[in-house]
Amino acid sequence: LMYRYSLSDDEGMLFIFDESEKHQFWMKNTFISLDIIWINKNFEVVDIQTAMPCKEEPCKIYAPKSEALYVLEVNANFAKEKNISIGNLVEIKN
Repeated sequence: LMYRYSLSDDEGMLFIFDESEKHQFWMKNTFISLDIIWINKNFEVVDIQTAMPCKEEPCKIYAPKSEALYVLEVNANFAKEKNISIGNLVEIKN
């Protein structure tokens, strides 16, 4: 979501990785605050962090506590507003 100044409430970006790992993210050239939600191969939320825009380098690295196969980026506070917490199960549809 680099170079975006806004994101609709019902939008986000889903990353689908080839391998489960502790995939790290940074907010370089990202102008909006985001919730980063890490999801494991069993579709369980394993970590949630609110990431702030990077204003100067080096940018903060956001790393999860556990391995994940999927990562969902949405507007900051989305997880709190939707009552999403670690341990919740997620359904991903086409």
